[in-house]
Amino acid sequence: MQKFENVDILKSLKAIMQTHTQHFQSDFDIDRETLKQAAKSPNPEDKKQLWLCRPAGTWCLRERDTFIKGSREHNTFCFYAEQTRDKILAYAVELTGIEKGRVTGNLYELDYKKLYEHVKDVSVPAGNTKLIYENGERTQEAERRITGDADPGLGKFVRFEEQPKAPAALQTILRDEKHSREHFKSGDIKAHIEKLSGKEKKPSLRAQLAQDKETVKIAPKENKTVQRTVAKTKTRDWRYRSMGQFIFEEINLICCYRRKTRADTVAAMTAALPYMETEIQELAEHTAEKLKQLTEEKFAGLVFLSAEDME
Repeated sequence: MQKFENVDILKSLKAIMQTHTQHFQSDFDIDRETLKQAAKSPNPEDKKQLWLCRPAGTWCLRERDTFIKGSREHNTFCFYAEQTRDKILAYAVELTGIEKGRVTGNLYELDYKKLYEHVKDVSVPAGNTKLIYENGERTQEAERRITGDADPGLGKFVRFEEQPKAPAALQTILRDEKHSREHFKSGDIKAHIEKLSGKEKKPSLRAQLAQDKETVKIAPKENKTVQRTVAKTKTRDWRYRSMGQFIFEEINLICCYRRKTRADTVAAMTAALPYMETEIQELAEHTAEKLKQLTEEKFAGLVFLSAEDME
């Protein structure tokens, strides 16, 4: 894995996206705004993001939230490893500032599948939920429903944020992540992008054969068994029950492919069908049909909250 220091973050990520994302490249418009706002934010936690580049779209997820079980970011990050065969390009994004209008920082190349296993292994349970309003914030118990209603004293609801049950443990995880990335080999972002695009200079046939021979000698035997995660249906988080017409698995899909409109959400889900396993394809097709039955107004009024099953 390589690190690319002091680069133009938006320019670099856009170039990477253009080498790999065939559908819904407009997702990056959302990422661009997310990263711009994060670069301006006084909150250090906003400066660390995980960026996923997929064949059908992109995601920008705050690293801190990804390591909290049941959060939207955690479930979104894990979804593509558990229920699709998408090839994911993953990067840690470390924002350092804005220079002459450019968002600057460091990029760290990640192995998505390995990081997924790590995230599942070390993530901490969620505790209470912080509700953030235009004029302040308050905390409520995790079991209580999030309505998204305005607060008489705090104004319009803006967003919510899962809080860890063990804040110190989460901070330790995040420090370890930063420390491990510092030891990555320094790379050239331009050469990296050229390699992704297939434009890098190819080694000679003789060199390729020699390398293949050495690879065969040292390559370990890999376990090809793929574990498929099937969500349990007998116990549901209250947030899923409250949706009524959508079950747990359907809401997970909607959260991963949701766009600003119902029509765009259906289109995004449909475009990803070729990259899904058969069972997930059937689920996605069924979910898309249910979404088509909603009006745009009804869809806009729904709050889809992704979380893990509660035992």
